[in-house]
Order: sequence, then structure tokens, then C-alpha cells
Amino acid sequence: LASANIGSASLLIANERDERNADISLTAREISGVEVVALAEDLARARFLSYAGASRVISPKALLGSFVAQITSPPRKGVFPGAIKLFGSLMVPLPIYQGSPLIGKVVHDPALSETGAKVVGMWQKGRFVSIPKDEVVSSHSVLMAVGEREGLDRLRELTMGPPRTGPLIVIGYGDVGRRIVAALTERGVSPSVVDRRELDDAPFRSIVGDGTSEEVLVESGVKDAAGVLIMLNDDSDVVFATLLARNLNGEAFIVARANHLSSAEKIYRAGADYVASVPIVASSMLARIAQRQEEEFTMIYEELEMTRFRVGFGSRLAGKRLSELNLPERFGCTVVAIEREEECLFSIGPETVLKRGDLLAILGSFEGIEKFGRRYRWRSLER
Repeated sequence: LASANIGSASLLIANERDERNADISLTAREISGVEVVALAEDLARARFLSYAGASRVISPKALLGSFVAQITSPPRKGVFPGAIKLFGSLMVPLPIYQGSPLIGKVVHDPALSETGAKVVGMWQKGRFVSIPKDEVVSSHSVLMAVGEREGLDRLRELTMGPPRTGPLIVIGYGDVGRRIVAALTERGVSPSVVDRRELDDAPFRSIVGDGTSEEVLVESGVKDAAGVLIMLNDDSDVVFATLLARNLNGEAFIVARANHLSSAEKIYRAGADYVASVPIVASSMLARIAQRQEEEFTMIYEELEMTRFRVGFGSRLAGKRLSELNLPERFGCTVVAIEREEECLFSIGPETVLKRGDLLAILGSFEGIEKFGRRYRWRSLER
């Protein structure tokens, strides 16, 4: 720590295992007054990190559980879990559910644009794609939309389809599952829980058994479920449980947890509609803390970045149409909004011409945005 110049540091983040984080916090307290943020793997041990001297203890698992509960709870008007603030408006993820009237329509269909919100991208099985005019909306994909709350409410109504009936099943009652159940209960939703342990005096229906057992899942009611939340601690078990749940119920919206990034693609292939990644939560949270931003989590999508670039004096972007730049093909990113002379522009397209002073909101993969930055930022393009 001394060699890392802890004496002049403004922040120390301890991101090892809980025992190691306690050692780091103790050592830091002995030699420095630096603010220490420690990540807790096991919520039961979080208080020991505080005892060791951590200024703040953060639990990615707890935050992941809260987020999953938000996106699977009945929608509330004007409330959009995972929203990103964008020039005074919002950019939000909107899952497409079975029965949505948007399925089979192209993304530039009048039914979408008449809502007042604009679709700027689509998330399909863990991959973000920019939207060409002929892209067709499919079930179990996620639209990325920009607009005011009223327009986004109207678009969300179309993505939901007919009201879903049936129970909500949570498979796994560890740190993540426990937080999900608590958050759902606060919102008036009473889920059924599958866990290997006997849950004495639980205020919800519980089924004792292995979440990878077809017999146990049938007993839990998965066949009739509106949603299945698979929050097991082992990624192989998550894959098996997802395969079973999808085979038993082709209509349910399945959210699964990935403990390792390398497992996310397998879980999508097994039939999950959305994979919530613990590492993505942790890295996003650490980035926000390091930048002294609010700790409220916005989006949990792998390989998806949101950044802003200024078209500066002398920039080669000035005077260019977006079609000329061809950002999706060249860099894997897209301009989703422009702030120009204190006015926010969301109705942009291939013929939109960039002007000096424009502040661009760019969405895409981390690699694509970095590539774009290297190509243009050094020529008076400010982040």
C-alpha cells in the first residue's frame, strides 16, 4: 500500500475476498486516513469489514437482487428500473414480452414512433445491436428507448402485451434471492421460493429441493409461472435450471444470475431472457464510486457503455452527416441523442448533420467507444 502511494490517495477500494478485504482495511487504517470502500461477497460478514475500518461496505449481490426485483415487479407509471439520465430525459431498457403487439413489427413502425419515445437500439441474447430500419422486433429481446416519461410509459404498455397471470418463482434463497424476495414483498408481490434448505416460518410459499430437479420445479409451479428468477450460486446449476424451466414453460420470462461473465452466453442459449451478472454489477458500482457519482445502479448490460463526446472547434465531425460517419459499422456504436444550444435532439437519423459545439450521447460496446475516441477525440473532440 505504501508503494502504491496510499499517503496521497483520496480513495482505496478493497475488491478481494472478504477475509482479504478485512486485512486491507486494517492495514490501511494503521497507516492512512484514506476513505476505504470494501466489497462484501457474503452479507453475513459485511459488519466485520466495518469493524476492520472500512468507511463503506458495498454488496454487489444485494444490489443485483434489488435490481432484479425491480425489473420483474409489476410496472409503475413513470418508474423505469435501469434508466439512464440523458440530457434531461431518460434512456431505458424495455423487455418485449410474449403477446406484445410489437412482435413482428419493424422498429420504425408508426406504432412505436407515435408513443413519443424513440427506439435507439436492441439487446438480443446478451448482445447490443444498433437499429437499422428493417430490424424486426422479436419476443424475449430488449428495446433501448429514449424519451420523456409519458412517452416511455406508452411504449412500455405496448411491450408488455396482455396482463401476465401465474406465480413468480424464485429459485435459490441465498444473498441475492433473499434480497429479491424482500424487495418483491415490499411491492406487494408474494413469490414462491425453491431452496435446498427448510425455510422455517417463511412468510411465502417455499418448496424444499434442488433447483435443477424437474420434479421440484414442477411442484413449485414453474409450468404456470409468469416469471422464473434463477439465482443459484453455481453457474452450471443455473444452466441446468434454465434449460428445465424453459422446457417446462415456453412463455415465462426467465431471469438468471451469472456468477462469471464467461457463463452468460451459455445461460442465454439455455433459454434465459435476461442474464444478470454479478461481475458487471461490481465493476459498474466501482466505477461510479471512483468517479464520485451516485451509487444507484443504472443498467446491468454486459459490454454496453454510455458516454458523451463534444464536437469541438476544428473537429472533423462538424458538418458530417451520421450516414457518412457510419458509426455502427465502423465502431459498433451509435449516436442516440444530441444536446445542441441547450436543446435536446432525440429525433435524429442518417441525415442528421453534426455541428460544432454539439454534445453527443453515444451508446455502444466499450471497445467501440474507445476506438471512436482514439479516432476523433484527439482532434478537439472532448469527452
